Amino acid sequence: MNISKKILSENKTVLDTIPSDLSAFYKSKFIFNDFVKKLVYTSDPRATAEYVQFPKQTLELKGGDCDDLSVVYSSLLESVGVQTALVDYKGDGEIRHVNVLVNTGLEPARAKLITNNDSKYFIRKNELDKDEVWIPIETTSLTNFDEAWNIGVEKFNREAIENLGLAKNKVEIIDVY
Repeated sequence: MNISKKILSENKTVLDTIPSDLSAFYKSKFIFNDFVKKLVYTSDPRATAEYVQFPKQTLELKGGDCDDLSVVYSSLLESVGVQTALVDYKGDGEIRHVNVLVNTGLEPARAKLITNNDSKYFIRKNELDKDEVWIPIETTSLTNFDEAWNIGVEKFNREAIENLGLAKNKVEIIDVY
């Protein structure tokens, strides 16, 4: 939480001037752009077994694989009230991939505030049965938020939607609480 709050306080001027319904989107962007500067992608040292690091370990080690980077990013966002979910791409065999879905909190009619491209987001119902705009972020793209969003969208649309991964249980969305 301290890391997220520090990043957000450094961007307070911008956060104070944006409409409140864009808060989750901008928090996600600022936190991603800051935390990726400090991390590198490294595969699991144990090639025969998957090991997911605690967020603190990933930050201390300054890196991890897809699940480690996704868990730490999700943790940073959840600590400041931005709802997330992990996307598990099960694949064929043992090779899997994980990235993050971020709830922008926007109603679908307001999605144009973040993009004019309706294929760059996913609509999910919240606990009150209202539709909300979620965006997939590829945490292994340690460049910037916009590129991580583009890569995340391409993978999500291809694997979860076009290839029917959600319907065939080859892609699973796991809510973080």
